[in-house]
Amino acid sequence: MNLRTFIERPVFSAVISITIVILGIIGLFTLPVEQYPDIAPPTIMVSTTYYGASAETLQKSVIAPLEEAINGVEDMTYMTSTASNAGSVSITVYFKQGTDPDMAAVNVQNRVSKATGQLPAEVTQVGVTTSKRQTSILQMFSLYSPDDSYDENFLANYISINLKPQILRISGVGDMMIMGGDYSMRIWMKPDVMAQYKLIPSDVTAVLAEQNIESATGSFGENSDETYQYTMKYTGRLITPEEFGDIVIRSTEDGEVLKLKDIADIELGKDSYAYKGTMDGHPGISCMVFQTAGSNATEVNRQIDRLLEEARKDLPKGKLCIQYQLTDTLLIVAGDCGFGFEKKEYYEQIVRRNAKRMNQANNWIVFVRGNHDNPAYFDGAMLNFKRFVAVPDYSILQVCNHTILCVGGAISIDRIYRINEWNRNKYRVHSNESQENDISRNLYWQNEVPVYDPNKMNAIPASFLIDTVVTHIPHLHIVNYSPKTTLANGL
Repeated sequence: MNLRTFIERPVFSAVISITIVILGIIGLFTLPVEQYPDIAPPTIMVSTTYYGASAETLQKSVIAPLEEAINGVEDMTYMTSTASNAGSVSITVYFKQGTDPDMAAVNVQNRVSKATGQLPAEVTQVGVTTSKRQTSILQMFSLYSPDDSYDENFLANYISINLKPQILRISGVGDMMIMGGDYSMRIWMKPDVMAQYKLIPSDVTAVLAEQNIESATGSFGENSDETYQYTMKYTGRLITPEEFGDIVIRSTEDGEVLKLKDIADIELGKDSYAYKGTMDGHPGISCMVFQTAGSNATEVNRQIDRLLEEARKDLPKGKLCIQYQLTDTLLIVAGDCGFGFEKKEYYEQIVRRNAKRMNQANNWIVFVRGNHDNPAYFDGAMLNFKRFVAVPDYSILQVCNHTILCVGGAISIDRIYRINEWNRNKYRVHSNESQENDISRNLYWQNEVPVYDPNKMNAIPASFLIDTVVTHIPHLHIVNYSPKTTLANGL
């Protein structure tokens, strides 16, 4: 087939062209898209925990057996491993490009099962997790308590129970990491007291294994002539520190009883104290969501955002707040954006270049008027880009249970612009000349002189309880506005 064939058969050529266009359109909508493309091949993550063990102990007792078993799995290229003094182990196995991640995960899991018998009993009890995921982070968000009514333990537990299961059910989410520990019963043993009774930590763990269990107790009256059959019950696993404190460690023939509370301090605390998180000075827990290979990152992010928006409605108002870190971000710039002054095209180009990306990520930037900004940009007439907003004075923003008052500050012409205008018009100030003729001191934008509007300010408290004021070089009236006002000045 040559060029003459297409020339002599126009219908055939048109059909082929239309087919190519249709296939291209289909491919455009079905092609997976990643927000942060990872050029690395599919990876499988193997992780576990050995509480109380050092990194060296983990390397010898956990990593070495697992690496020996995993090494040589089908289509594997190489693997890396990490261990921390907090007791966590992570092994990342990399595969050839094009390897089916599902089959890779199955093959790795089969190898891990062979090494289970060589691992410490504490590790086997916790379990070894094998999962497929990309190494890049898909999205981050934080849950924090603005009024400090909840601590980190509560926040981590809230995420584990209410948010994590729903997020993991989203197609395309490979894993979710909570930067904090779950609730755990902490038993702080007293070495001096234990030495008096000749006890070692293994004696305590053995007693805990015997008395803090769930097991079948059987039935009473079964296979007999009794009319009724009763299923026997007992307390089972203990819940409160008081219940753990009553565990009997040792008893003697003369009736002396040694309980756990006599040799240890018991509290309901964190599973691990290796991480401490805050958000804006308040208790907070951050979470990282990872993507599975081949999924559409943009669509997965949208589903996560929708889920978090629904979850936000169920949060106690003023008590808990979800803060996005990669998407759904609100940034308030407190003046001096450079709009309208020297190199104004540069600033506008930055906005224009990032408008599409901001729209895709569902991020917002709010500009407050500064003394290096043309007021015309803050009346809605000149800044027309999605996700970029130049708010007029006395604008109210209600974001994440916060009511924010945005007010521009004192205005003066940009210094470099003023000097250029001064030189261009040949204005000079001599020693014997009044400074009133100095254009550098008298050049202003039209209607730019700061004006305090008492009517607008007095109307605000009637409708809104302001907790934050964002301004640039504040008016005296704004500074003294309210004793409850938190002032955030621009630089």
